This record gives sequence, C-alpha cells and structure tokens, in this order.
Amino acid sequence: LLGYGRRSFLADLRAGMTVAIIDLPHGMAYALIAGLPLYYGITCSAVAAIVGPLFASSRQTILGPTNASAFMVFSYFAAYPNLNQMSMMPLLVFITAALLLAGAFLRVADLTQYISRTVVVAYVTGASLLITANQLPVLLGIPREVLNDGLQPAITLPGHIYRIISHLSSVEGLSIACSVFTLLVFLTLKKWQPRWPTFALTLISVSCVWWILDDFGIHVDTFKDATFTWRELLPAFPDFVSAEALGDSSRLFGLALALAFLSTMEMSVMARTLAGRAGTRVDQNQDMLSLGVANLACTYLSGMTASCSLTRSAL
Repeated sequence: LLGYGRRSFLADLRAGMTVAIIDLPHGMAYALIAGLPLYYGITCSAVAAIVGPLFASSRQTILGPTNASAFMVFSYFAAYPNLNQMSMMPLLVFITAALLLAGAFLRVADLTQYISRTVVVAYVTGASLLITANQLPVLLGIPREVLNDGLQPAITLPGHIYRIISHLSSVEGLSIACSVFTLLVFLTLKKWQPRWPTFALTLISVSCVWWILDDFGIHVDTFKDATFTWRELLPAFPDFVSAEALGDSSRLFGLALALAFLSTMEMSVMARTLAGRAGTRVDQNQDMLSLGVANLACTYLSGMTASCSLTRSAL
C-alpha cells in the first residue's frame, strides 16, 4: 500500500466495477462452452478473482474461467460422452491445482521464458479466433440445438465454422440487430467519454433497452430461465475414497496437466505484457502459485478450472 492514494483507488474502483460486470456474462459463456451449469462460471470468476491476487506478484491479471480452458474441458468430455462430467470436475480442478502448486515450488514457471515470442503471438491469435468463432452462433441467433442438428457438438474449429456456414438459413435478424446496436453504443460511448467504464455502461444500457422492448413483444433470447438455489452453488467435493477414484485420477491426469500448462502460459504472457506497460516486474513462479491456490479454492467453492483471462486483464 506504499504510495497508494485516492487517485489510484478511484482508478482501481472504476476498473474493478467494469471487470466485475464483464465477468458475469463471461463466466456464464465459458461455463456454457465447457458444458457446465451457468453458475459454475460466475462462482469461479468470483472465487478466483478474490483468492488469486492474495498470492500473485502481478497487480493487473484477473483470474477466472477462460475461453481456451473451457474449450479444452469441453473437447475432452465431448470425446468421452460416457464419462460423468459433473461428478469428475471437482477432481479435475483439484489435480490441476496440485500440479500448479508443485510446479510453483519446483520453479517450473521459469521455463516459460524460453517460449518464443512467435509461439505466444500465435497462441493469443488462436485464442482470439476461438473466442470469435464460439460467439458467432449467438451473434447470428442460431440456436445451439439447430447448430448441432442432433449431433455431438463440433470439437474442432474448422468443424464449428462449417456448421455455422451450413446453418446460415437459421440466422435471426433480431439477434444481429441487437449485436450491431450493442457495438454502436460501445463505440459511441468510447468516443464521447473514453475515461468512463465503457464496457460496463454498454452492458447495462443495452440490457435495459432490450428489457423494455421485451414488454412490447420484441424478444431476444436471454438466460432469465437459468435459475439455481443457494445450495447448488457449492459443487460436490472431490472423490478420493471410492473404488473409481484412482481410475478417474489416472484418466484426468493428462487433461489436468494440459490445463496447468495452459493456465501458466496464459498467466505468464499476460503478466509480463501488462507489467511491461506499467513499468513493473513480476515473479512468474509466484504467479503460478497464485493460480494453484485459486484453483484449490475453486475445487471446493466453484467446480470449474481458473486461468488468467486475457480479455479481462487487458481491460
């Protein structure tokens, strides 16, 4: 807190409010991508964002569910439809947390400095394309059941793009109008008042407009029916004692290792990028420790893996 004053607090408050409001739809979207209940993404966003910074060296990185990690979880369980994803998720998050904690104490994160800039740029570009492709059906108003057409969801990017092109006849003009209107509001606010929390104001104002229009019979699909109880917010604890526990751990180890590596790379890329802009330094092993602790908290309070969000951290 040395040198921390009123100006810094107001800037942090503005950024925090913006990121928190963005976190709600982001968390819901990433839980949807991973094939989990919507509230898993919201609770993961809250738990990871609170616990992670207590142990991190980076002052700007935001932890929570991300597109890449959610898509990796979805791809794995889509390939093995006989597995019970809901019961295995807490164990998966726990193994991921254990690998991250072990890696932090063994200083594995130091190895990320040997990853070339080309690889990092390619990864960020690929993640951006993945985010865009996964949001296209919603932007165009193509229902998920129509897009999948009774089949398993596409697990590759080309397959996903092919299905979108094949179902362009199902595009809904009102969804496109909503998307264009949202973009216009955002660009107008950004040009008129660039210092205001543009993302948050856009979400609030557009939601209010479509809420009012809904009363006049102009309806756009929302998540208003996705209700849950307080008891459902807590996931089942990881299974360590049943006869299937050892087999499940062995089956999930490869996925957990991939998630741990992915989240470490996302954290390293974003922390170093933002630290370079702010003129500060980061300890990558300390940040890896924060990822491990955040995922350990999510094991018992969320049930979804947490990583470093490129979008929300940059915001």
